[in-house]
Amino acid sequence: MNVSTWCILTKAITWCNEAGTDGLIKRRYLGLFHPEGLIPSAYAELVEMGIWAIVDGGYQFVDWAKPSYQGGLGQSTAEAVKTGKANAAARARNYRARKEAAPVTRDATGDITGDVGQDRTGQALYASGSQTATWETATPGQPHLKVVS
Repeated sequence: MNVSTWCILTKAITWCNEAGTDGLIKRRYLGLFHPEGLIPSAYAELVEMGIWAIVDGGYQFVDWAKPSYQGGLGQSTAEAVKTGKANAAARARNYRARKEAAPVTRDATGDITGDVGQDRTGQALYASGSQTATWETATPGQPHLKVVS
């Protein structure tokens, strides 16, 4: 396959997916796939290779939706894309509805953020208040936190 044929093949696949044609290419669009316009020798090569088939009014990709592991192109059909978009839109609507029904409160961490940047010496670890904690330089074999009563 020469470079012109490869260029036409890749652009034609992309265009068919964007246009939702299920691999059908009308003759009037053939000039879109190469910077030099129409290249009949490339179209003939694609037909000879069995990638395109000649149909009334243009060309059709052979095995457009057949999985690639079975020798096809593995492209999604227009109907499958339409269904996928509809399902995604429904999921988005449901998500937004759930989000509206149970709004998130912004004060969930209000009791914590007041201590940000404050020097904490460990007093919060003890509920009774009868003990205080101090940090000392680590000594090998000794605990790092010394509890003073």
